[in-house]
Amino acid sequence: MSKDRTENKYWMGLLFIAVALTFIQVLDLYKDIKARSWPTTEGDIYLNYYPTPPRFDQVAGYVMGPTLGKEISFSYIIAGCLYTSTNTSFGFTFSEDFEFLKPLFRDHGKVKVYFNPHDPSEAVLMPGPKMLSIVLMLLGALSMYWLLKQITKS
Repeated sequence: MSKDRTENKYWMGLLFIAVALTFIQVLDLYKDIKARSWPTTEGDIYLNYYPTPPRFDQVAGYVMGPTLGKEISFSYIIAGCLYTSTNTSFGFTFSEDFEFLKPLFRDHGKVKVYFNPHDPSEAVLMPGPKMLSIVLMLLGALSMYWLLKQITKS
């Protein structure tokens, strides 16, 4: 097999991955935008603490002692049915995104839950697009453009 053909397969594989990841990101962004128009209900926040293994922190270095991680979950009632979820947002978010909700994120605190009227088990706390989601989608589009140029060049 010639070098150009092998190189072309490599670029095609990367293009396939870029298309798939960008498509997933576009779907998440669409759901985030759609969730803004969903009806809301009041829900209860639950904080689940769990021990984390030793890890490397870029600022503090190796963190060896027992540390606690936190998982946020919430429950809400729609038409007499109790639902529970950990889906605070669609797409990619970081814990810093929840800083504005920090006063509400105490165990058994009340929070506004946006739920899908067609499937009440699907709900989020933070609807709307996030900057990270938009940046990742744009990076995916740029990657696809660059990969297409590489494929047509060889």
